[in-house]
Amino acid sequence: MMNEARAFVGLQGFAVASAAYMYALDYARTRIQGRHLTAGKDADAKNVPIIQHPDVKRQLLNMKAYTEGMRSLVYYYAWCNDVVHTTDDKHLKADTAAMVEVLTPVVKGYITDKALEVCSHGIQVYGGYGYISEYPVEQLMRDARIFMIYEGTNGIQAMDLLGRKLSMNQGKAFQYFIDRMKKTITQFSGIAGVEDLCTKVSHAVSRLEELASVMATRSRSDQVLNAYAFAHPFLEVTGDVSFAWMHLWRAGIAAPKLAKKAGSLERDVVAQKAAKNKDAAFYAGQMETARFFINTLLPATYGKMDAILEADSCVEDIQDVSFGSK
Repeated sequence: MMNEARAFVGLQGFAVASAAYMYALDYARTRIQGRHLTAGKDADAKNVPIIQHPDVKRQLLNMKAYTEGMRSLVYYYAWCNDVVHTTDDKHLKADTAAMVEVLTPVVKGYITDKALEVCSHGIQVYGGYGYISEYPVEQLMRDARIFMIYEGTNGIQAMDLLGRKLSMNQGKAFQYFIDRMKKTITQFSGIAGVEDLCTKVSHAVSRLEELASVMATRSRSDQVLNAYAFAHPFLEVTGDVSFAWMHLWRAGIAAPKLAKKAGSLERDVVAQKAAKNKDAAFYAGQMETARFFINTLLPATYGKMDAILEADSCVEDIQDVSFGSK
């Protein structure tokens, strides 16, 4: 019952993030402000929709990447639950039930953390209008904030991932999660257009596997306080890698379909076809979004992993009195 409730909170986070993205996208397409960056000093240049400005485009792509990662993970989580309730294969049932357990704190905790970020980007795209109640993104961000508290705060979800899920079934549950990601990498490693993405996600999964082993050992040692000081960062990197997995999966499906629609994966050819064909535009969007997440956002995860491995003891060391005067 509680897993279901936590999953529904993650679904709520995805819902408001998705709405914020769609509102921001529509606004950016219709809000005319500023000349194109390449217009230079051309006095006759007309103002353009703000979606043509690089920083706005970057924020929209950030929103798209996280929202689609949420969508895929929520759907996959739901599929896992369906398998558990319908399969007659005892081994598949047990493995998939373990996957549900491992993913629950990620679906609840990581998704709701990122939902707030997505909604914040939505306000930024709107500019000052986004901060006032006459526009919907203000409400969406306030809604998103409570999801990080519902059904066990995200700090509790992080402690659950570290304290229970890493050691569940003698570590086999988390290893099944790792192996399932590796299976997807192997599945798409020969697909034209995603080879480089496969290499990078494979590296991320291997790093997460090593980090999980370190954290599991640390949490059962005299470094237990240090381990739990890094529980939320560990939840975050697990979520980052999970989303990279989801985006690779999406790109692996999209790439051959795009090649068939456009006749080639060459950028200019794809752009021309996408301008005329909505399916090609969709598949191209999946490819570009996966590239953005894996090439631009995922590298920051390695810095987070390095910080966790360094295990600085400042959280343990600082005394109550050192936080400031009473």
